[in-house]
Amino acid sequence: MLSIATTPHQHRTCELTQAFHDSVDDYLAYCKERGEAPDKPFSGQFVTRIPPELHRQVSVAATVSGKSLNAWVTEQLRAAVEHFGAMNAVGKKAAATPAIGRKA
Repeated sequence: MLSIATTPHQHRTCELTQAFHDSVDDYLAYCKERGEAPDKPFSGQFVTRIPPELHRQVSVAATVSGKSLNAWVTEQLRAAVEHFGAMNAVGKKAAATPAIGRKA
């Protein structure tokens, strides 16, 4: 007869996994009850199209500051978001805030 022993660590891992799944289920039920779409994670990547001259200028600015293009753009976006106080905006408040540069 084959017997498979489990350790307390394995048992705790199963409990934590189940608690995570239960938490997600509760969150989805909460959103459905309120008629709201659940938050979706962002990948941290997006593609944007800018004029070639602006691309050149941004690249030069990054080089002059000693940063990669990605690091420089990230720094500039973070500064813009902090300036407009959007770092703590959530839900409908964030959706109601006009995008930078977009005509309201």
